Amino acid sequence: MRIAVLSPSLTKQAAEMAWAIQAAEMEVLDFSWDAAAEQLKVADAFVLLADSDETLTIPAAEALSALFKTQNAKGKPVLGLGLGGARFLVENGLVPGLYKNLIGLSLVEKQPPGAEPTEALIRLSEDYQYNAFTRTLSSRECLAVQQCGRAEFVIPQGLLTEIKAQGLNVFLYCDAEGQPLPGNNIAALSNKAGSVMALLAYPEQTILGRAIFQSLQAHLASGYREQVEPLYYWPRK
Repeated sequence: MRIAVLSPSLTKQAAEMAWAIQAAEMEVLDFSWDAAAEQLKVADAFVLLADSDETLTIPAAEALSALFKTQNAKGKPVLGLGLGGARFLVENGLVPGLYKNLIGLSLVEKQPPGAEPTEALIRLSEDYQYNAFTRTLSSRECLAVQQCGRAEFVIPQGLLTEIKAQGLNVFLYCDAEGQPLPGNNIAALSNKAGSVMALLAYPEQTILGRAIFQSLQAHLASGYREQVEPLYYWPRK
């Protein structure tokens, strides 16, 4: 099982990501942020690791978006980490999986780019969707993750209602007792097929966080793929 890790400049996180993937008995394929799509097709899954202020040129972004969509349609999981990785999936319509990859939500930064890393706790939501990244986790576990700045998913109420009904608000921010924090506490969203997840943090830096990669390994080993329809909601004027 080969995992393509795309990281522009987060050297420390990329090294820890490689360790977490290898610890889960998967092979790391290390690529630059703007690697050619043809090179990436050999991977069985993709991890996009980026900070908030890292961007692609328009042609490179379009090529990477097209690659993710075509490869994900074949059942290959895509995981976007950090503000940049999550934003890419949001802005290209891969989460929450609307009809024809329409964009239905946005990300708003709560701190300026370049903020010092901080630690946060996340846990699975009560009705989380069983997906490629949660197979070895339970809703009672709290995972310590690292953040470089804070961001929030901004979601129209109609879409938010459906996201919660489908369990696509996979991870929530929580306190040390596992109680969800008040307010907008969504830390990660998945698509309806459970094969794409945008997480506003870096889980690879803790032992518990690495369970996400163990789940990915179990998912790939099982050959599991479920055909589902996109979300019914789509943006309306």
